[in-house]
Amino acid sequence: MVGRIPRSLGNCTSLEIIHLDDNNFTGEVPLENGNLRNLMEVTLANNSLTGIIPNAVFNCSRIEVISLYMNLLSGHLPSSIGNWLPNLKVLYLWGNELEGIIPSSISNASMLTELELGANYFSGSVPNTLGNLRHLERLNLVNNYLTRDSSTLELSFLSSLANCKNLTTIVLADNPLNGTLPISMGNFSTSLEEFVMFNCNIKGTIPTGIANLSNLMAFHLQDNELVGPIPTTVGGMRKLQGLYLQHNRLQGFIPNGICLLRNLAELFLNHNEFFGPIPTCWGGLSKLQKLYLDSNKLTSIPSSFWSIKDILQINMSSNSFSGHLPLEVGNLEHVTNIDLSWNLLSGDIPTIRGLQSLVNLSLAHNQFQGPIPQSFDKLISIEHLDLSDNNLSGEIPKSLMELKCLKYFNVSFNRLQGEIPYESVIAQFSAQSFMGNEALCGPPKLQVPPCEKRDEDSMTQTMTLATIGYMAPEYGLQGTISTRGDVYSYGILLMETFTKKNPTDEMFTGEMNLKCWVKQSLPHSVVTIIDANLLKRGEEHFNAKLDCMLSIMQLAMDCSKEAPEERINMRDVITTLKNIKSKLLKDVEED
Repeated sequence: MVGRIPRSLGNCTSLEIIHLDDNNFTGEVPLENGNLRNLMEVTLANNSLTGIIPNAVFNCSRIEVISLYMNLLSGHLPSSIGNWLPNLKVLYLWGNELEGIIPSSISNASMLTELELGANYFSGSVPNTLGNLRHLERLNLVNNYLTRDSSTLELSFLSSLANCKNLTTIVLADNPLNGTLPISMGNFSTSLEEFVMFNCNIKGTIPTGIANLSNLMAFHLQDNELVGPIPTTVGGMRKLQGLYLQHNRLQGFIPNGICLLRNLAELFLNHNEFFGPIPTCWGGLSKLQKLYLDSNKLTSIPSSFWSIKDILQINMSSNSFSGHLPLEVGNLEHVTNIDLSWNLLSGDIPTIRGLQSLVNLSLAHNQFQGPIPQSFDKLISIEHLDLSDNNLSGEIPKSLMELKCLKYFNVSFNRLQGEIPYESVIAQFSAQSFMGNEALCGPPKLQVPPCEKRDEDSMTQTMTLATIGYMAPEYGLQGTISTRGDVYSYGILLMETFTKKNPTDEMFTGEMNLKCWVKQSLPHSVVTIIDANLLKRGEEHFNAKLDCMLSIMQLAMDCSKEAPEERINMRDVITTLKNIKSKLLKDVEED
């Protein structure tokens, strides 16, 4: 519904409930005449209402629910807001443009269970009288300009909330409170489930009394100025599922008490000053899914950690971890992100073929050595692979060309050697992915030297022919002659026939040859490589012919696979060509 809410609505003196939320109403709230003495619920949320909230709304003594959230309402709350609302249970005013102070009289609405004033422009101190709301269950003042009582550095209003024995949620994030947490936090109701005070300029230490919050499930104190250690009593919060302390100045050892948090699913301790080892008992955190420890001074990872099989995200970058990565890393079958970059890890990179859900892997800026594992071709979901700035040696495995999802690849500044496998997915990467490896060779585009050909006289011409695409590679490299090699040549012949490009064409330089050129066009750009005399856009039966050409080029690729055992045999080539012809004739007939 659109338009303005009729002012005549205020004349319906027997009206008890108004539900007009989730529409497109504009204009002001039309309840200024104060005749709705029987009104019990007014919900006008999620519209585009403007202007001030009429005082008459706050003078309806029978009203239980006022829900005006997500509008464009402005102005101040009346100083006597709670004096005439003895039955009010729910006050939702969040997501407007209200300003001024939160009147202390709001605490006179003694039946309030839910008070949500977030995402406005309220300023001044949070009333210390909120603790008088003995039935309060949910308090949300997020994203305002609220401060503490200037008479003390302590956030004294939190102490008053200890009187609210039904309180389950405290959300005060994104306010410049600029104070310290009171010791009395431990006196909060045991019913408290969510405590959210991130980005509040909170100083000082975390009170040890948090151990008493036995039903707390989410504890958010990130993006503050907290110092000191995590209290050893943290294990008292047995139902905790999320602990968020990132971006503070906390320091010291990570306490073993965290091991008692058996329901913990998300642990964010990044960007602090923690040092020492990760507790060995962390292997018992079987429900842990997200772990962020980056940018600390931690030194060792216990072997038990790698037994947390359901973990999804691990970020331990920018620490001082040393030692080897164990084979057990491969047990994390559900993990999607592993970032161990900027540490002091060494030894060979372990076989991690079981990580088929892994999307991001960064081992950059460590001291790993040895080869890149051949088993990386089993990382079928990998999109981001960074192995740069290590001491890796050997060749880049050609099996990496099978990683179809790869979008970022970096092996720069290692000691790799040999030919860069510049086909398939690897072809999309630039010189920055390979720089700093003096013994690598490949196409000029990658700013590495060209690969030298073997100089044995008896094989020079054969290898040259194989290199530029006329003959199967094994003819030159192994001297092997077989029918599989003839199939390879037939595949090249198919490409020549339908593209009218010779393998020795001057456009093919470095690692770019006829086969690579055709492969890069499949399947969506095949029309760009087919001879224009055979296929033109707009001609009759274009789609049928295009499908035919695509099938032929795919057959050519099957014929010319690098490994002889992977090539199609000649009998199947003939069968496939017959099927392609039959399909073309059928498609043309039906077109």
